[in-house]
Amino acid sequence: MKKRLKYIYESIRDFIIKIFTSRTAIIGIVFCVFFVIILSRLFYLQIIKADYYKENFTLMAQKTIYSEGARGNIYDKDGNILAHNEVSYSVVMTDEIKSSDQKGEIINKIIFDTINIIESNGDRITDDFNIAFKDGKAVFKDDPVTPAITFLCNVFGLKSTEIRENGYDRYTAEQVLDYMCSDKRFDIDPEIYNLEDRIKICTVRYALSLNSYQKYISTEIASDINQYTQAAIMENRAELTGIDVKETYKRIYDYGVYYGSILGYTGYISENELGSYNSNDLGIEYQAGDIVGKTGVEASFDSYLKGTRGTETVFVDSKGSIMQVVDTTRSVSGNDLYLTLDTDLQIAFYEILEREVAGLLVSSIVNWDYVSDGTDEIVYIPVNDVYYKLLTNVCDPLEFSNPGATFREKNIYSAFMNKLKTVVQEIEKQLNDFNAPATGELTEEFNEYMYTSYNVLGDEGILNKDIMDTSDPVYIQFANEQISLREFLIHAISKNWINVSLLDSTEKYAASDELYDCLVKKLLDKIVDNTKFQENVYYFMIYNGDISPYDICMLMYDQNRLPEDDPMKANLEQGLVSPYEYVISQITDLVITPAMVALDPCSASFVLTDSATGKVKALVSYPSYDNNMLSGKIDADYWHRLNTDASAPLYNRATQALTAPGSTFKPVTAAAGLNEGVITLDTYIFDDGIFTDITPSPKCWIYPDNHGYENVSMALTDSCNFFFYSVGYKLSLADEKYMSLQGLDILEEYATQMGLNMKSGVEIEESAPKFSNTDSVRTAIGQGTSGFATVQLARYCSCIASRGQNCVLSLIDRVDDKNGKTIFRSEKTVENVVELKPEYWDAIHLGMRGVVTEGSVSGIFADSPVYIAGKTGTTQESIYRPNHSNFIGFSPYNEPEIAFACTIRNGGSSSYAAATTKDCIEYYYGYTSLEDILESGAKDIVLEGVTD
Repeated sequence: MKKRLKYIYESIRDFIIKIFTSRTAIIGIVFCVFFVIILSRLFYLQIIKADYYKENFTLMAQKTIYSEGARGNIYDKDGNILAHNEVSYSVVMTDEIKSSDQKGEIINKIIFDTINIIESNGDRITDDFNIAFKDGKAVFKDDPVTPAITFLCNVFGLKSTEIRENGYDRYTAEQVLDYMCSDKRFDIDPEIYNLEDRIKICTVRYALSLNSYQKYISTEIASDINQYTQAAIMENRAELTGIDVKETYKRIYDYGVYYGSILGYTGYISENELGSYNSNDLGIEYQAGDIVGKTGVEASFDSYLKGTRGTETVFVDSKGSIMQVVDTTRSVSGNDLYLTLDTDLQIAFYEILEREVAGLLVSSIVNWDYVSDGTDEIVYIPVNDVYYKLLTNVCDPLEFSNPGATFREKNIYSAFMNKLKTVVQEIEKQLNDFNAPATGELTEEFNEYMYTSYNVLGDEGILNKDIMDTSDPVYIQFANEQISLREFLIHAISKNWINVSLLDSTEKYAASDELYDCLVKKLLDKIVDNTKFQENVYYFMIYNGDISPYDICMLMYDQNRLPEDDPMKANLEQGLVSPYEYVISQITDLVITPAMVALDPCSASFVLTDSATGKVKALVSYPSYDNNMLSGKIDADYWHRLNTDASAPLYNRATQALTAPGSTFKPVTAAAGLNEGVITLDTYIFDDGIFTDITPSPKCWIYPDNHGYENVSMALTDSCNFFFYSVGYKLSLADEKYMSLQGLDILEEYATQMGLNMKSGVEIEESAPKFSNTDSVRTAIGQGTSGFATVQLARYCSCIASRGQNCVLSLIDRVDDKNGKTIFRSEKTVENVVELKPEYWDAIHLGMRGVVTEGSVSGIFADSPVYIAGKTGTTQESIYRPNHSNFIGFSPYNEPEIAFACTIRNGGSSSYAAATTKDCIEYYYGYTSLEDILESGAKDIVLEGVTD
């Protein structure tokens, strides 16, 4: 600065000398005066500026502003984009308020004003708070980010054990909110802010607290805001200290439900995730406020996909305005992830699964009351059960009491409240009746109410089931419906099975009858608000005719679950179709899907692999979810529906649902029997129908008929249980003595070698397989207690197809940086090679080929151009529900290229999984088109009771 002033001074001096020595002195004098004025002004400005900085220097602070690096894109095997980013804007807040006695009050006012701006412009705040405003009061909700116990730990600053020790886990939502609004936490004055506003302010204050009020670490208040909110925030920024609009990225998933559980979704990193994410192998640093993958490959490959954040180091004044930029580092986009999956297959297979399941559902629905006695080969669905699911799973009864409810909704709600009042009064009467009848003597309706009431006490922790003695004679009587709920509860009090601390009283009851009165009052209060109890009331209202099927069908239009211009609506209104015909037609046309109905069957999965490399070409789970609704800003209503949906769309059936393999396990037993020498290729065993070497004696599925003499290939083709019972038994013999554990160990060893008894290797969430721990004879046919996911069956079948190469499955092809350079490639990994003679593999392949040419599903494949081998499997989980349907296979039979597995849970006969597989493989080889699939409705199915 001094050098610059000196230079100016010397320049002016030299200029004046020249002027005065010139002939025009007068002009020189004028110029001299002019330059003196200019010089004075320059010095004045420098002095003023210096005084300003001297006065305000201590008010300036250095601040680092972080900019998000865009996540890398995700592509399928052909380069079709599956996930990308769009620029969006968020309202964020940083803690820039000086510490003082009024700091909390100031922050609350800023937050309140900001929320009003956001909401008045049609946006809403980011809500990851576990308390909501509902029906005029504070209630707990299912939070998409934070489990309830973690939420309480964050609120009270204690460990989970301390939360329970102090009884905070028994606090109501109102009690937790009162604590958060008190001067111990956020000091939100109830005299200034109403209950709804206090919850909203707490929502933001809670989010800020998770960042521990770190200076200049911004916390999102609202995401993906519109231009009007942006403008309003910027206009009022001077009064909203710490509030800003930040450019960010919105994750877009191009194929929604078809890839939902594979790609997963993203969201803000939680406090619990920071540690695990910062332990990544690439040295990527994570901090509060980062967007990370929450599930799927978004999570498992987050360190590759995550962009590098940019930084801008600045000096800001007391109002947060940037005065000087010190340093800038640009953000860098993340790497791109390429999957092995084929999008055409994903879409086609998902649609095929839905149509197959819809066909099974339609075929099962009957227009009469039906209750399975546990012996029926086919389990039917009474249409009243469908109406019930439409009411409680498709529609939302909570909307019946909304101010904008339709006339129909109000009428149903009024009838429900009257019915609920009557039911509760009757329960109270029976609980206070010394001569109350045993639960088994009650009507089916009130028996169910009593059973649900018992469960409510357990779910609420009032009845401590952990210490309850299930061998107690009174408990056994209650379990067998031989005594009343009243008698059981009085006994439970005497046994100290009741958690007295949860009852609403500060008194110490000297008499058990006083304690019982308090327990009854507590129970009645709980069941009135219990969702399951309310649904039971609706269920019996439907069966008793208190709610008409017509009204239930029309409710779906009232609540916008179905489009208003649906032509079937007019047909129903005009009486051209009955409610039963309406339901059948809508499911057939997939206007109402199996997932919406959520009755057996409503789910299925299919996995297809490259049998030579283990690369997964398709992995489909039905039903699925739209991950666009969960990424970044979770749609709370959508999240609630997903978590309460009885079809469980968040659950990946292909990787997480474990099902007994049934007869698909028999190739393991065949391999073990041949390799261990208990049978040969020339061994023939006569099927006696009942295997009497153990008791209780299992039967062949064909009994009272039999298969006659069978060798190993014939037994695989016919799925002869008796043959494989015999092999399992022979594997268990030690010195001619049956040792089940020995047989189990051998079968487990071969199941592991063949890739079945291990995780598949796919890079998303996967359940660990469970191998049977009981009865080697039944385990040999895939019963016992084994459980495997569809993806594990696919790995196992790949091993069979490749004649013993146990390849690790993978969804990942490679990772490329932004310059297109491959920085990671997933290579073929062979876990082990099963040492089996070629002729043994020939026999197993031959038997599996026979399944589709002459076995139980030969009729399905009779006209099929595909050249495959396969194995069926039917497994029973409950005598009151349809069996699970499994099918595995590979193709072409002579030179396998692909392997596959299909599971339809509660789908009945394995032939349905075989038919689904046929349709999928014919699409794979180009014999059908996606257009043909999409134009078709539910598959036309005739139910059958065939098992294997």
